[in-house]
Amino acid sequence: MEPMLASAVDHFPTGDSLLYEPKWDGFRCLAETGPVRMDSRQGRSLSQRFPEIVEALDRQLPEGALLDGEIIRWADDGRMDFGALLRRNGASVRHARALARTDPCHLVVFDLLRIGGRDLTHRALSHRRGELERLMGLVEQPSPLTLGWQTDNPEVAMQWWEEMPAVGVEGVMIKDARRSYRPGRRDWRKWKHRVTTEAIVGGIVGHARAPARSSSAVWTR
Repeated sequence: MEPMLASAVDHFPTGDSLLYEPKWDGFRCLAETGPVRMDSRQGRSLSQRFPEIVEALDRQLPEGALLDGEIIRWADDGRMDFGALLRRNGASVRHARALARTDPCHLVVFDLLRIGGRDLTHRALSHRRGELERLMGLVEQPSPLTLGWQTDNPEVAMQWWEEMPAVGVEGVMIKDARRSYRPGRRDWRKWKHRVTTEAIVGGIVGHARAPARSSSAVWTR
């Protein structure tokens, strides 16, 4: 199954049916139990890269569940460490197991697509969230499995957007509580922090030793 996706917006949406979640900076993951399988957004297996999460899924959740979430790494300074995920992704199976002990990662779960073999994708997000909260109630903490935050309060969401970039959270996800889960569709929205800077970029036309003319432009990123 393809994960549901999001389109970027340049403002903060509000509405009676909207729910808000932090936009975690990690690896998107669809995780299945019985047997455990973890796949990336592109369909590549992540199971051997994150054995501590595989073990938790197998030990703490019942068979027949399909979860949508984000794999993240919290560093010792309290910030999210995306570089640690890249190192884990490029590690051998043996090295990944060693890193699971020294640099453990978490799966932040924010959606439930199947439970007990029942397909939930056609149900509203509000229904799926209720089922997810009951399922995650089975998980004893501390655990590599964490229930993602969610609120219907725009003020709380705005506070997340303003304060959480300090720890590496990219922004806020906006979802309609009435909507079903639509694989591959960009029906969610994301409001990301943007960092801009100005730079002068110079260039030449012709050979470097005998340029025909020079030009410059202001580049904003």
